Amino acid sequence: MKSFFRVLITLSLSLTPVLGWTGSAEAALLVAGLENGDVLSFDDTTGEFIGIFAEGLPGDSPTSMTFGPDSNLYVGINTGAIRRYDGLTGTFIDTFASVDRSQSLITSITFGVDKNLYVTDFDGDRVVRFNGTTGAFIDNFVPTGSGGLNGPTGLTFGPDGNLYVASRISNQVLRYDSSTGAFINVFATGGNNGPQQLVFGTDNNLYLAVDGAGGNGQVLRFNGQTGSLIDTFASNIPDTTDSMSLTFGPDENLYVTSQFGDSVLRFNGTSGTFIDTFVSSGSGGLNFPTNLLFQRESVPQPVPEATTTLGLLVLGAFGVSSAMKRFRTF
Repeated sequence: MKSFFRVLITLSLSLTPVLGWTGSAEAALLVAGLENGDVLSFDDTTGEFIGIFAEGLPGDSPTSMTFGPDSNLYVGINTGAIRRYDGLTGTFIDTFASVDRSQSLITSITFGVDKNLYVTDFDGDRVVRFNGTTGAFIDNFVPTGSGGLNGPTGLTFGPDGNLYVASRISNQVLRYDSSTGAFINVFATGGNNGPQQLVFGTDNNLYLAVDGAGGNGQVLRFNGQTGSLIDTFASNIPDTTDSMSLTFGPDENLYVTSQFGDSVLRFNGTSGTFIDTFVSSGSGGLNFPTNLLFQRESVPQPVPEATTTLGLLVLGAFGVSSAMKRFRTF
């Protein structure tokens, strides 16, 4: 059974999250493309293509990404490596860490409150922890098969501080103690829908991407405290398959990858109704998007030339002087 799902996931991940800026934007939507191995950046308000932020190494197929405590970008590769890129320039820094198995499929990565890196190993049925500074292996934070973990595909830390892991083969979301990695409980059950990526929303409820009928995915919403199913938040998401990714944007709307559609779709963050195709099909060469990540830091502005700077200072001084004469106080 697992080998079947691994083939599906690997196939999906072998068919194409990403940082870039323009002078006017304050954030960018980063999208990892599996087919060409690159991380692309898109304007966070218009969805327009900005550029290639991080170029993948030959043979790379990115499956997940996150920003680290050092503000650099970390990209998980389906072969078990985690690449690190400069968070401002996108320049490749190093291979930060690698899962210690010849057959490993990284499906999700995130940093914990301890500033260490947590990685799901789909084939190993475990969550591996690496030192967040050196990349050295620490431990199997969630040991193989703990709590029935079978085919982990997504992980996140919840509002309660504990670790939540989507177990694809068993169709469950499992909860683990954030300090010890000990199994706590089966937090939620996704029926037979094959849970994939998961995220907590601003309402502290859990949103889970799952398979849908006929290749159309769904996002289920669960009570963030009890794990009980609230509703099917978004449905009939077209052209999806394994590795469907989702995230909430700065506008508090939900963004979802359409892998076979080579696009990113946007849904109302309150009602779940479809808004638009935020990143159009194939924009910037996007091919089989696998992960989404918003960069929320301010964008460095270009430095004006000396003559321009002098002119701006003169105009600024004149404006301040005039304002003070008219209003005396601000």
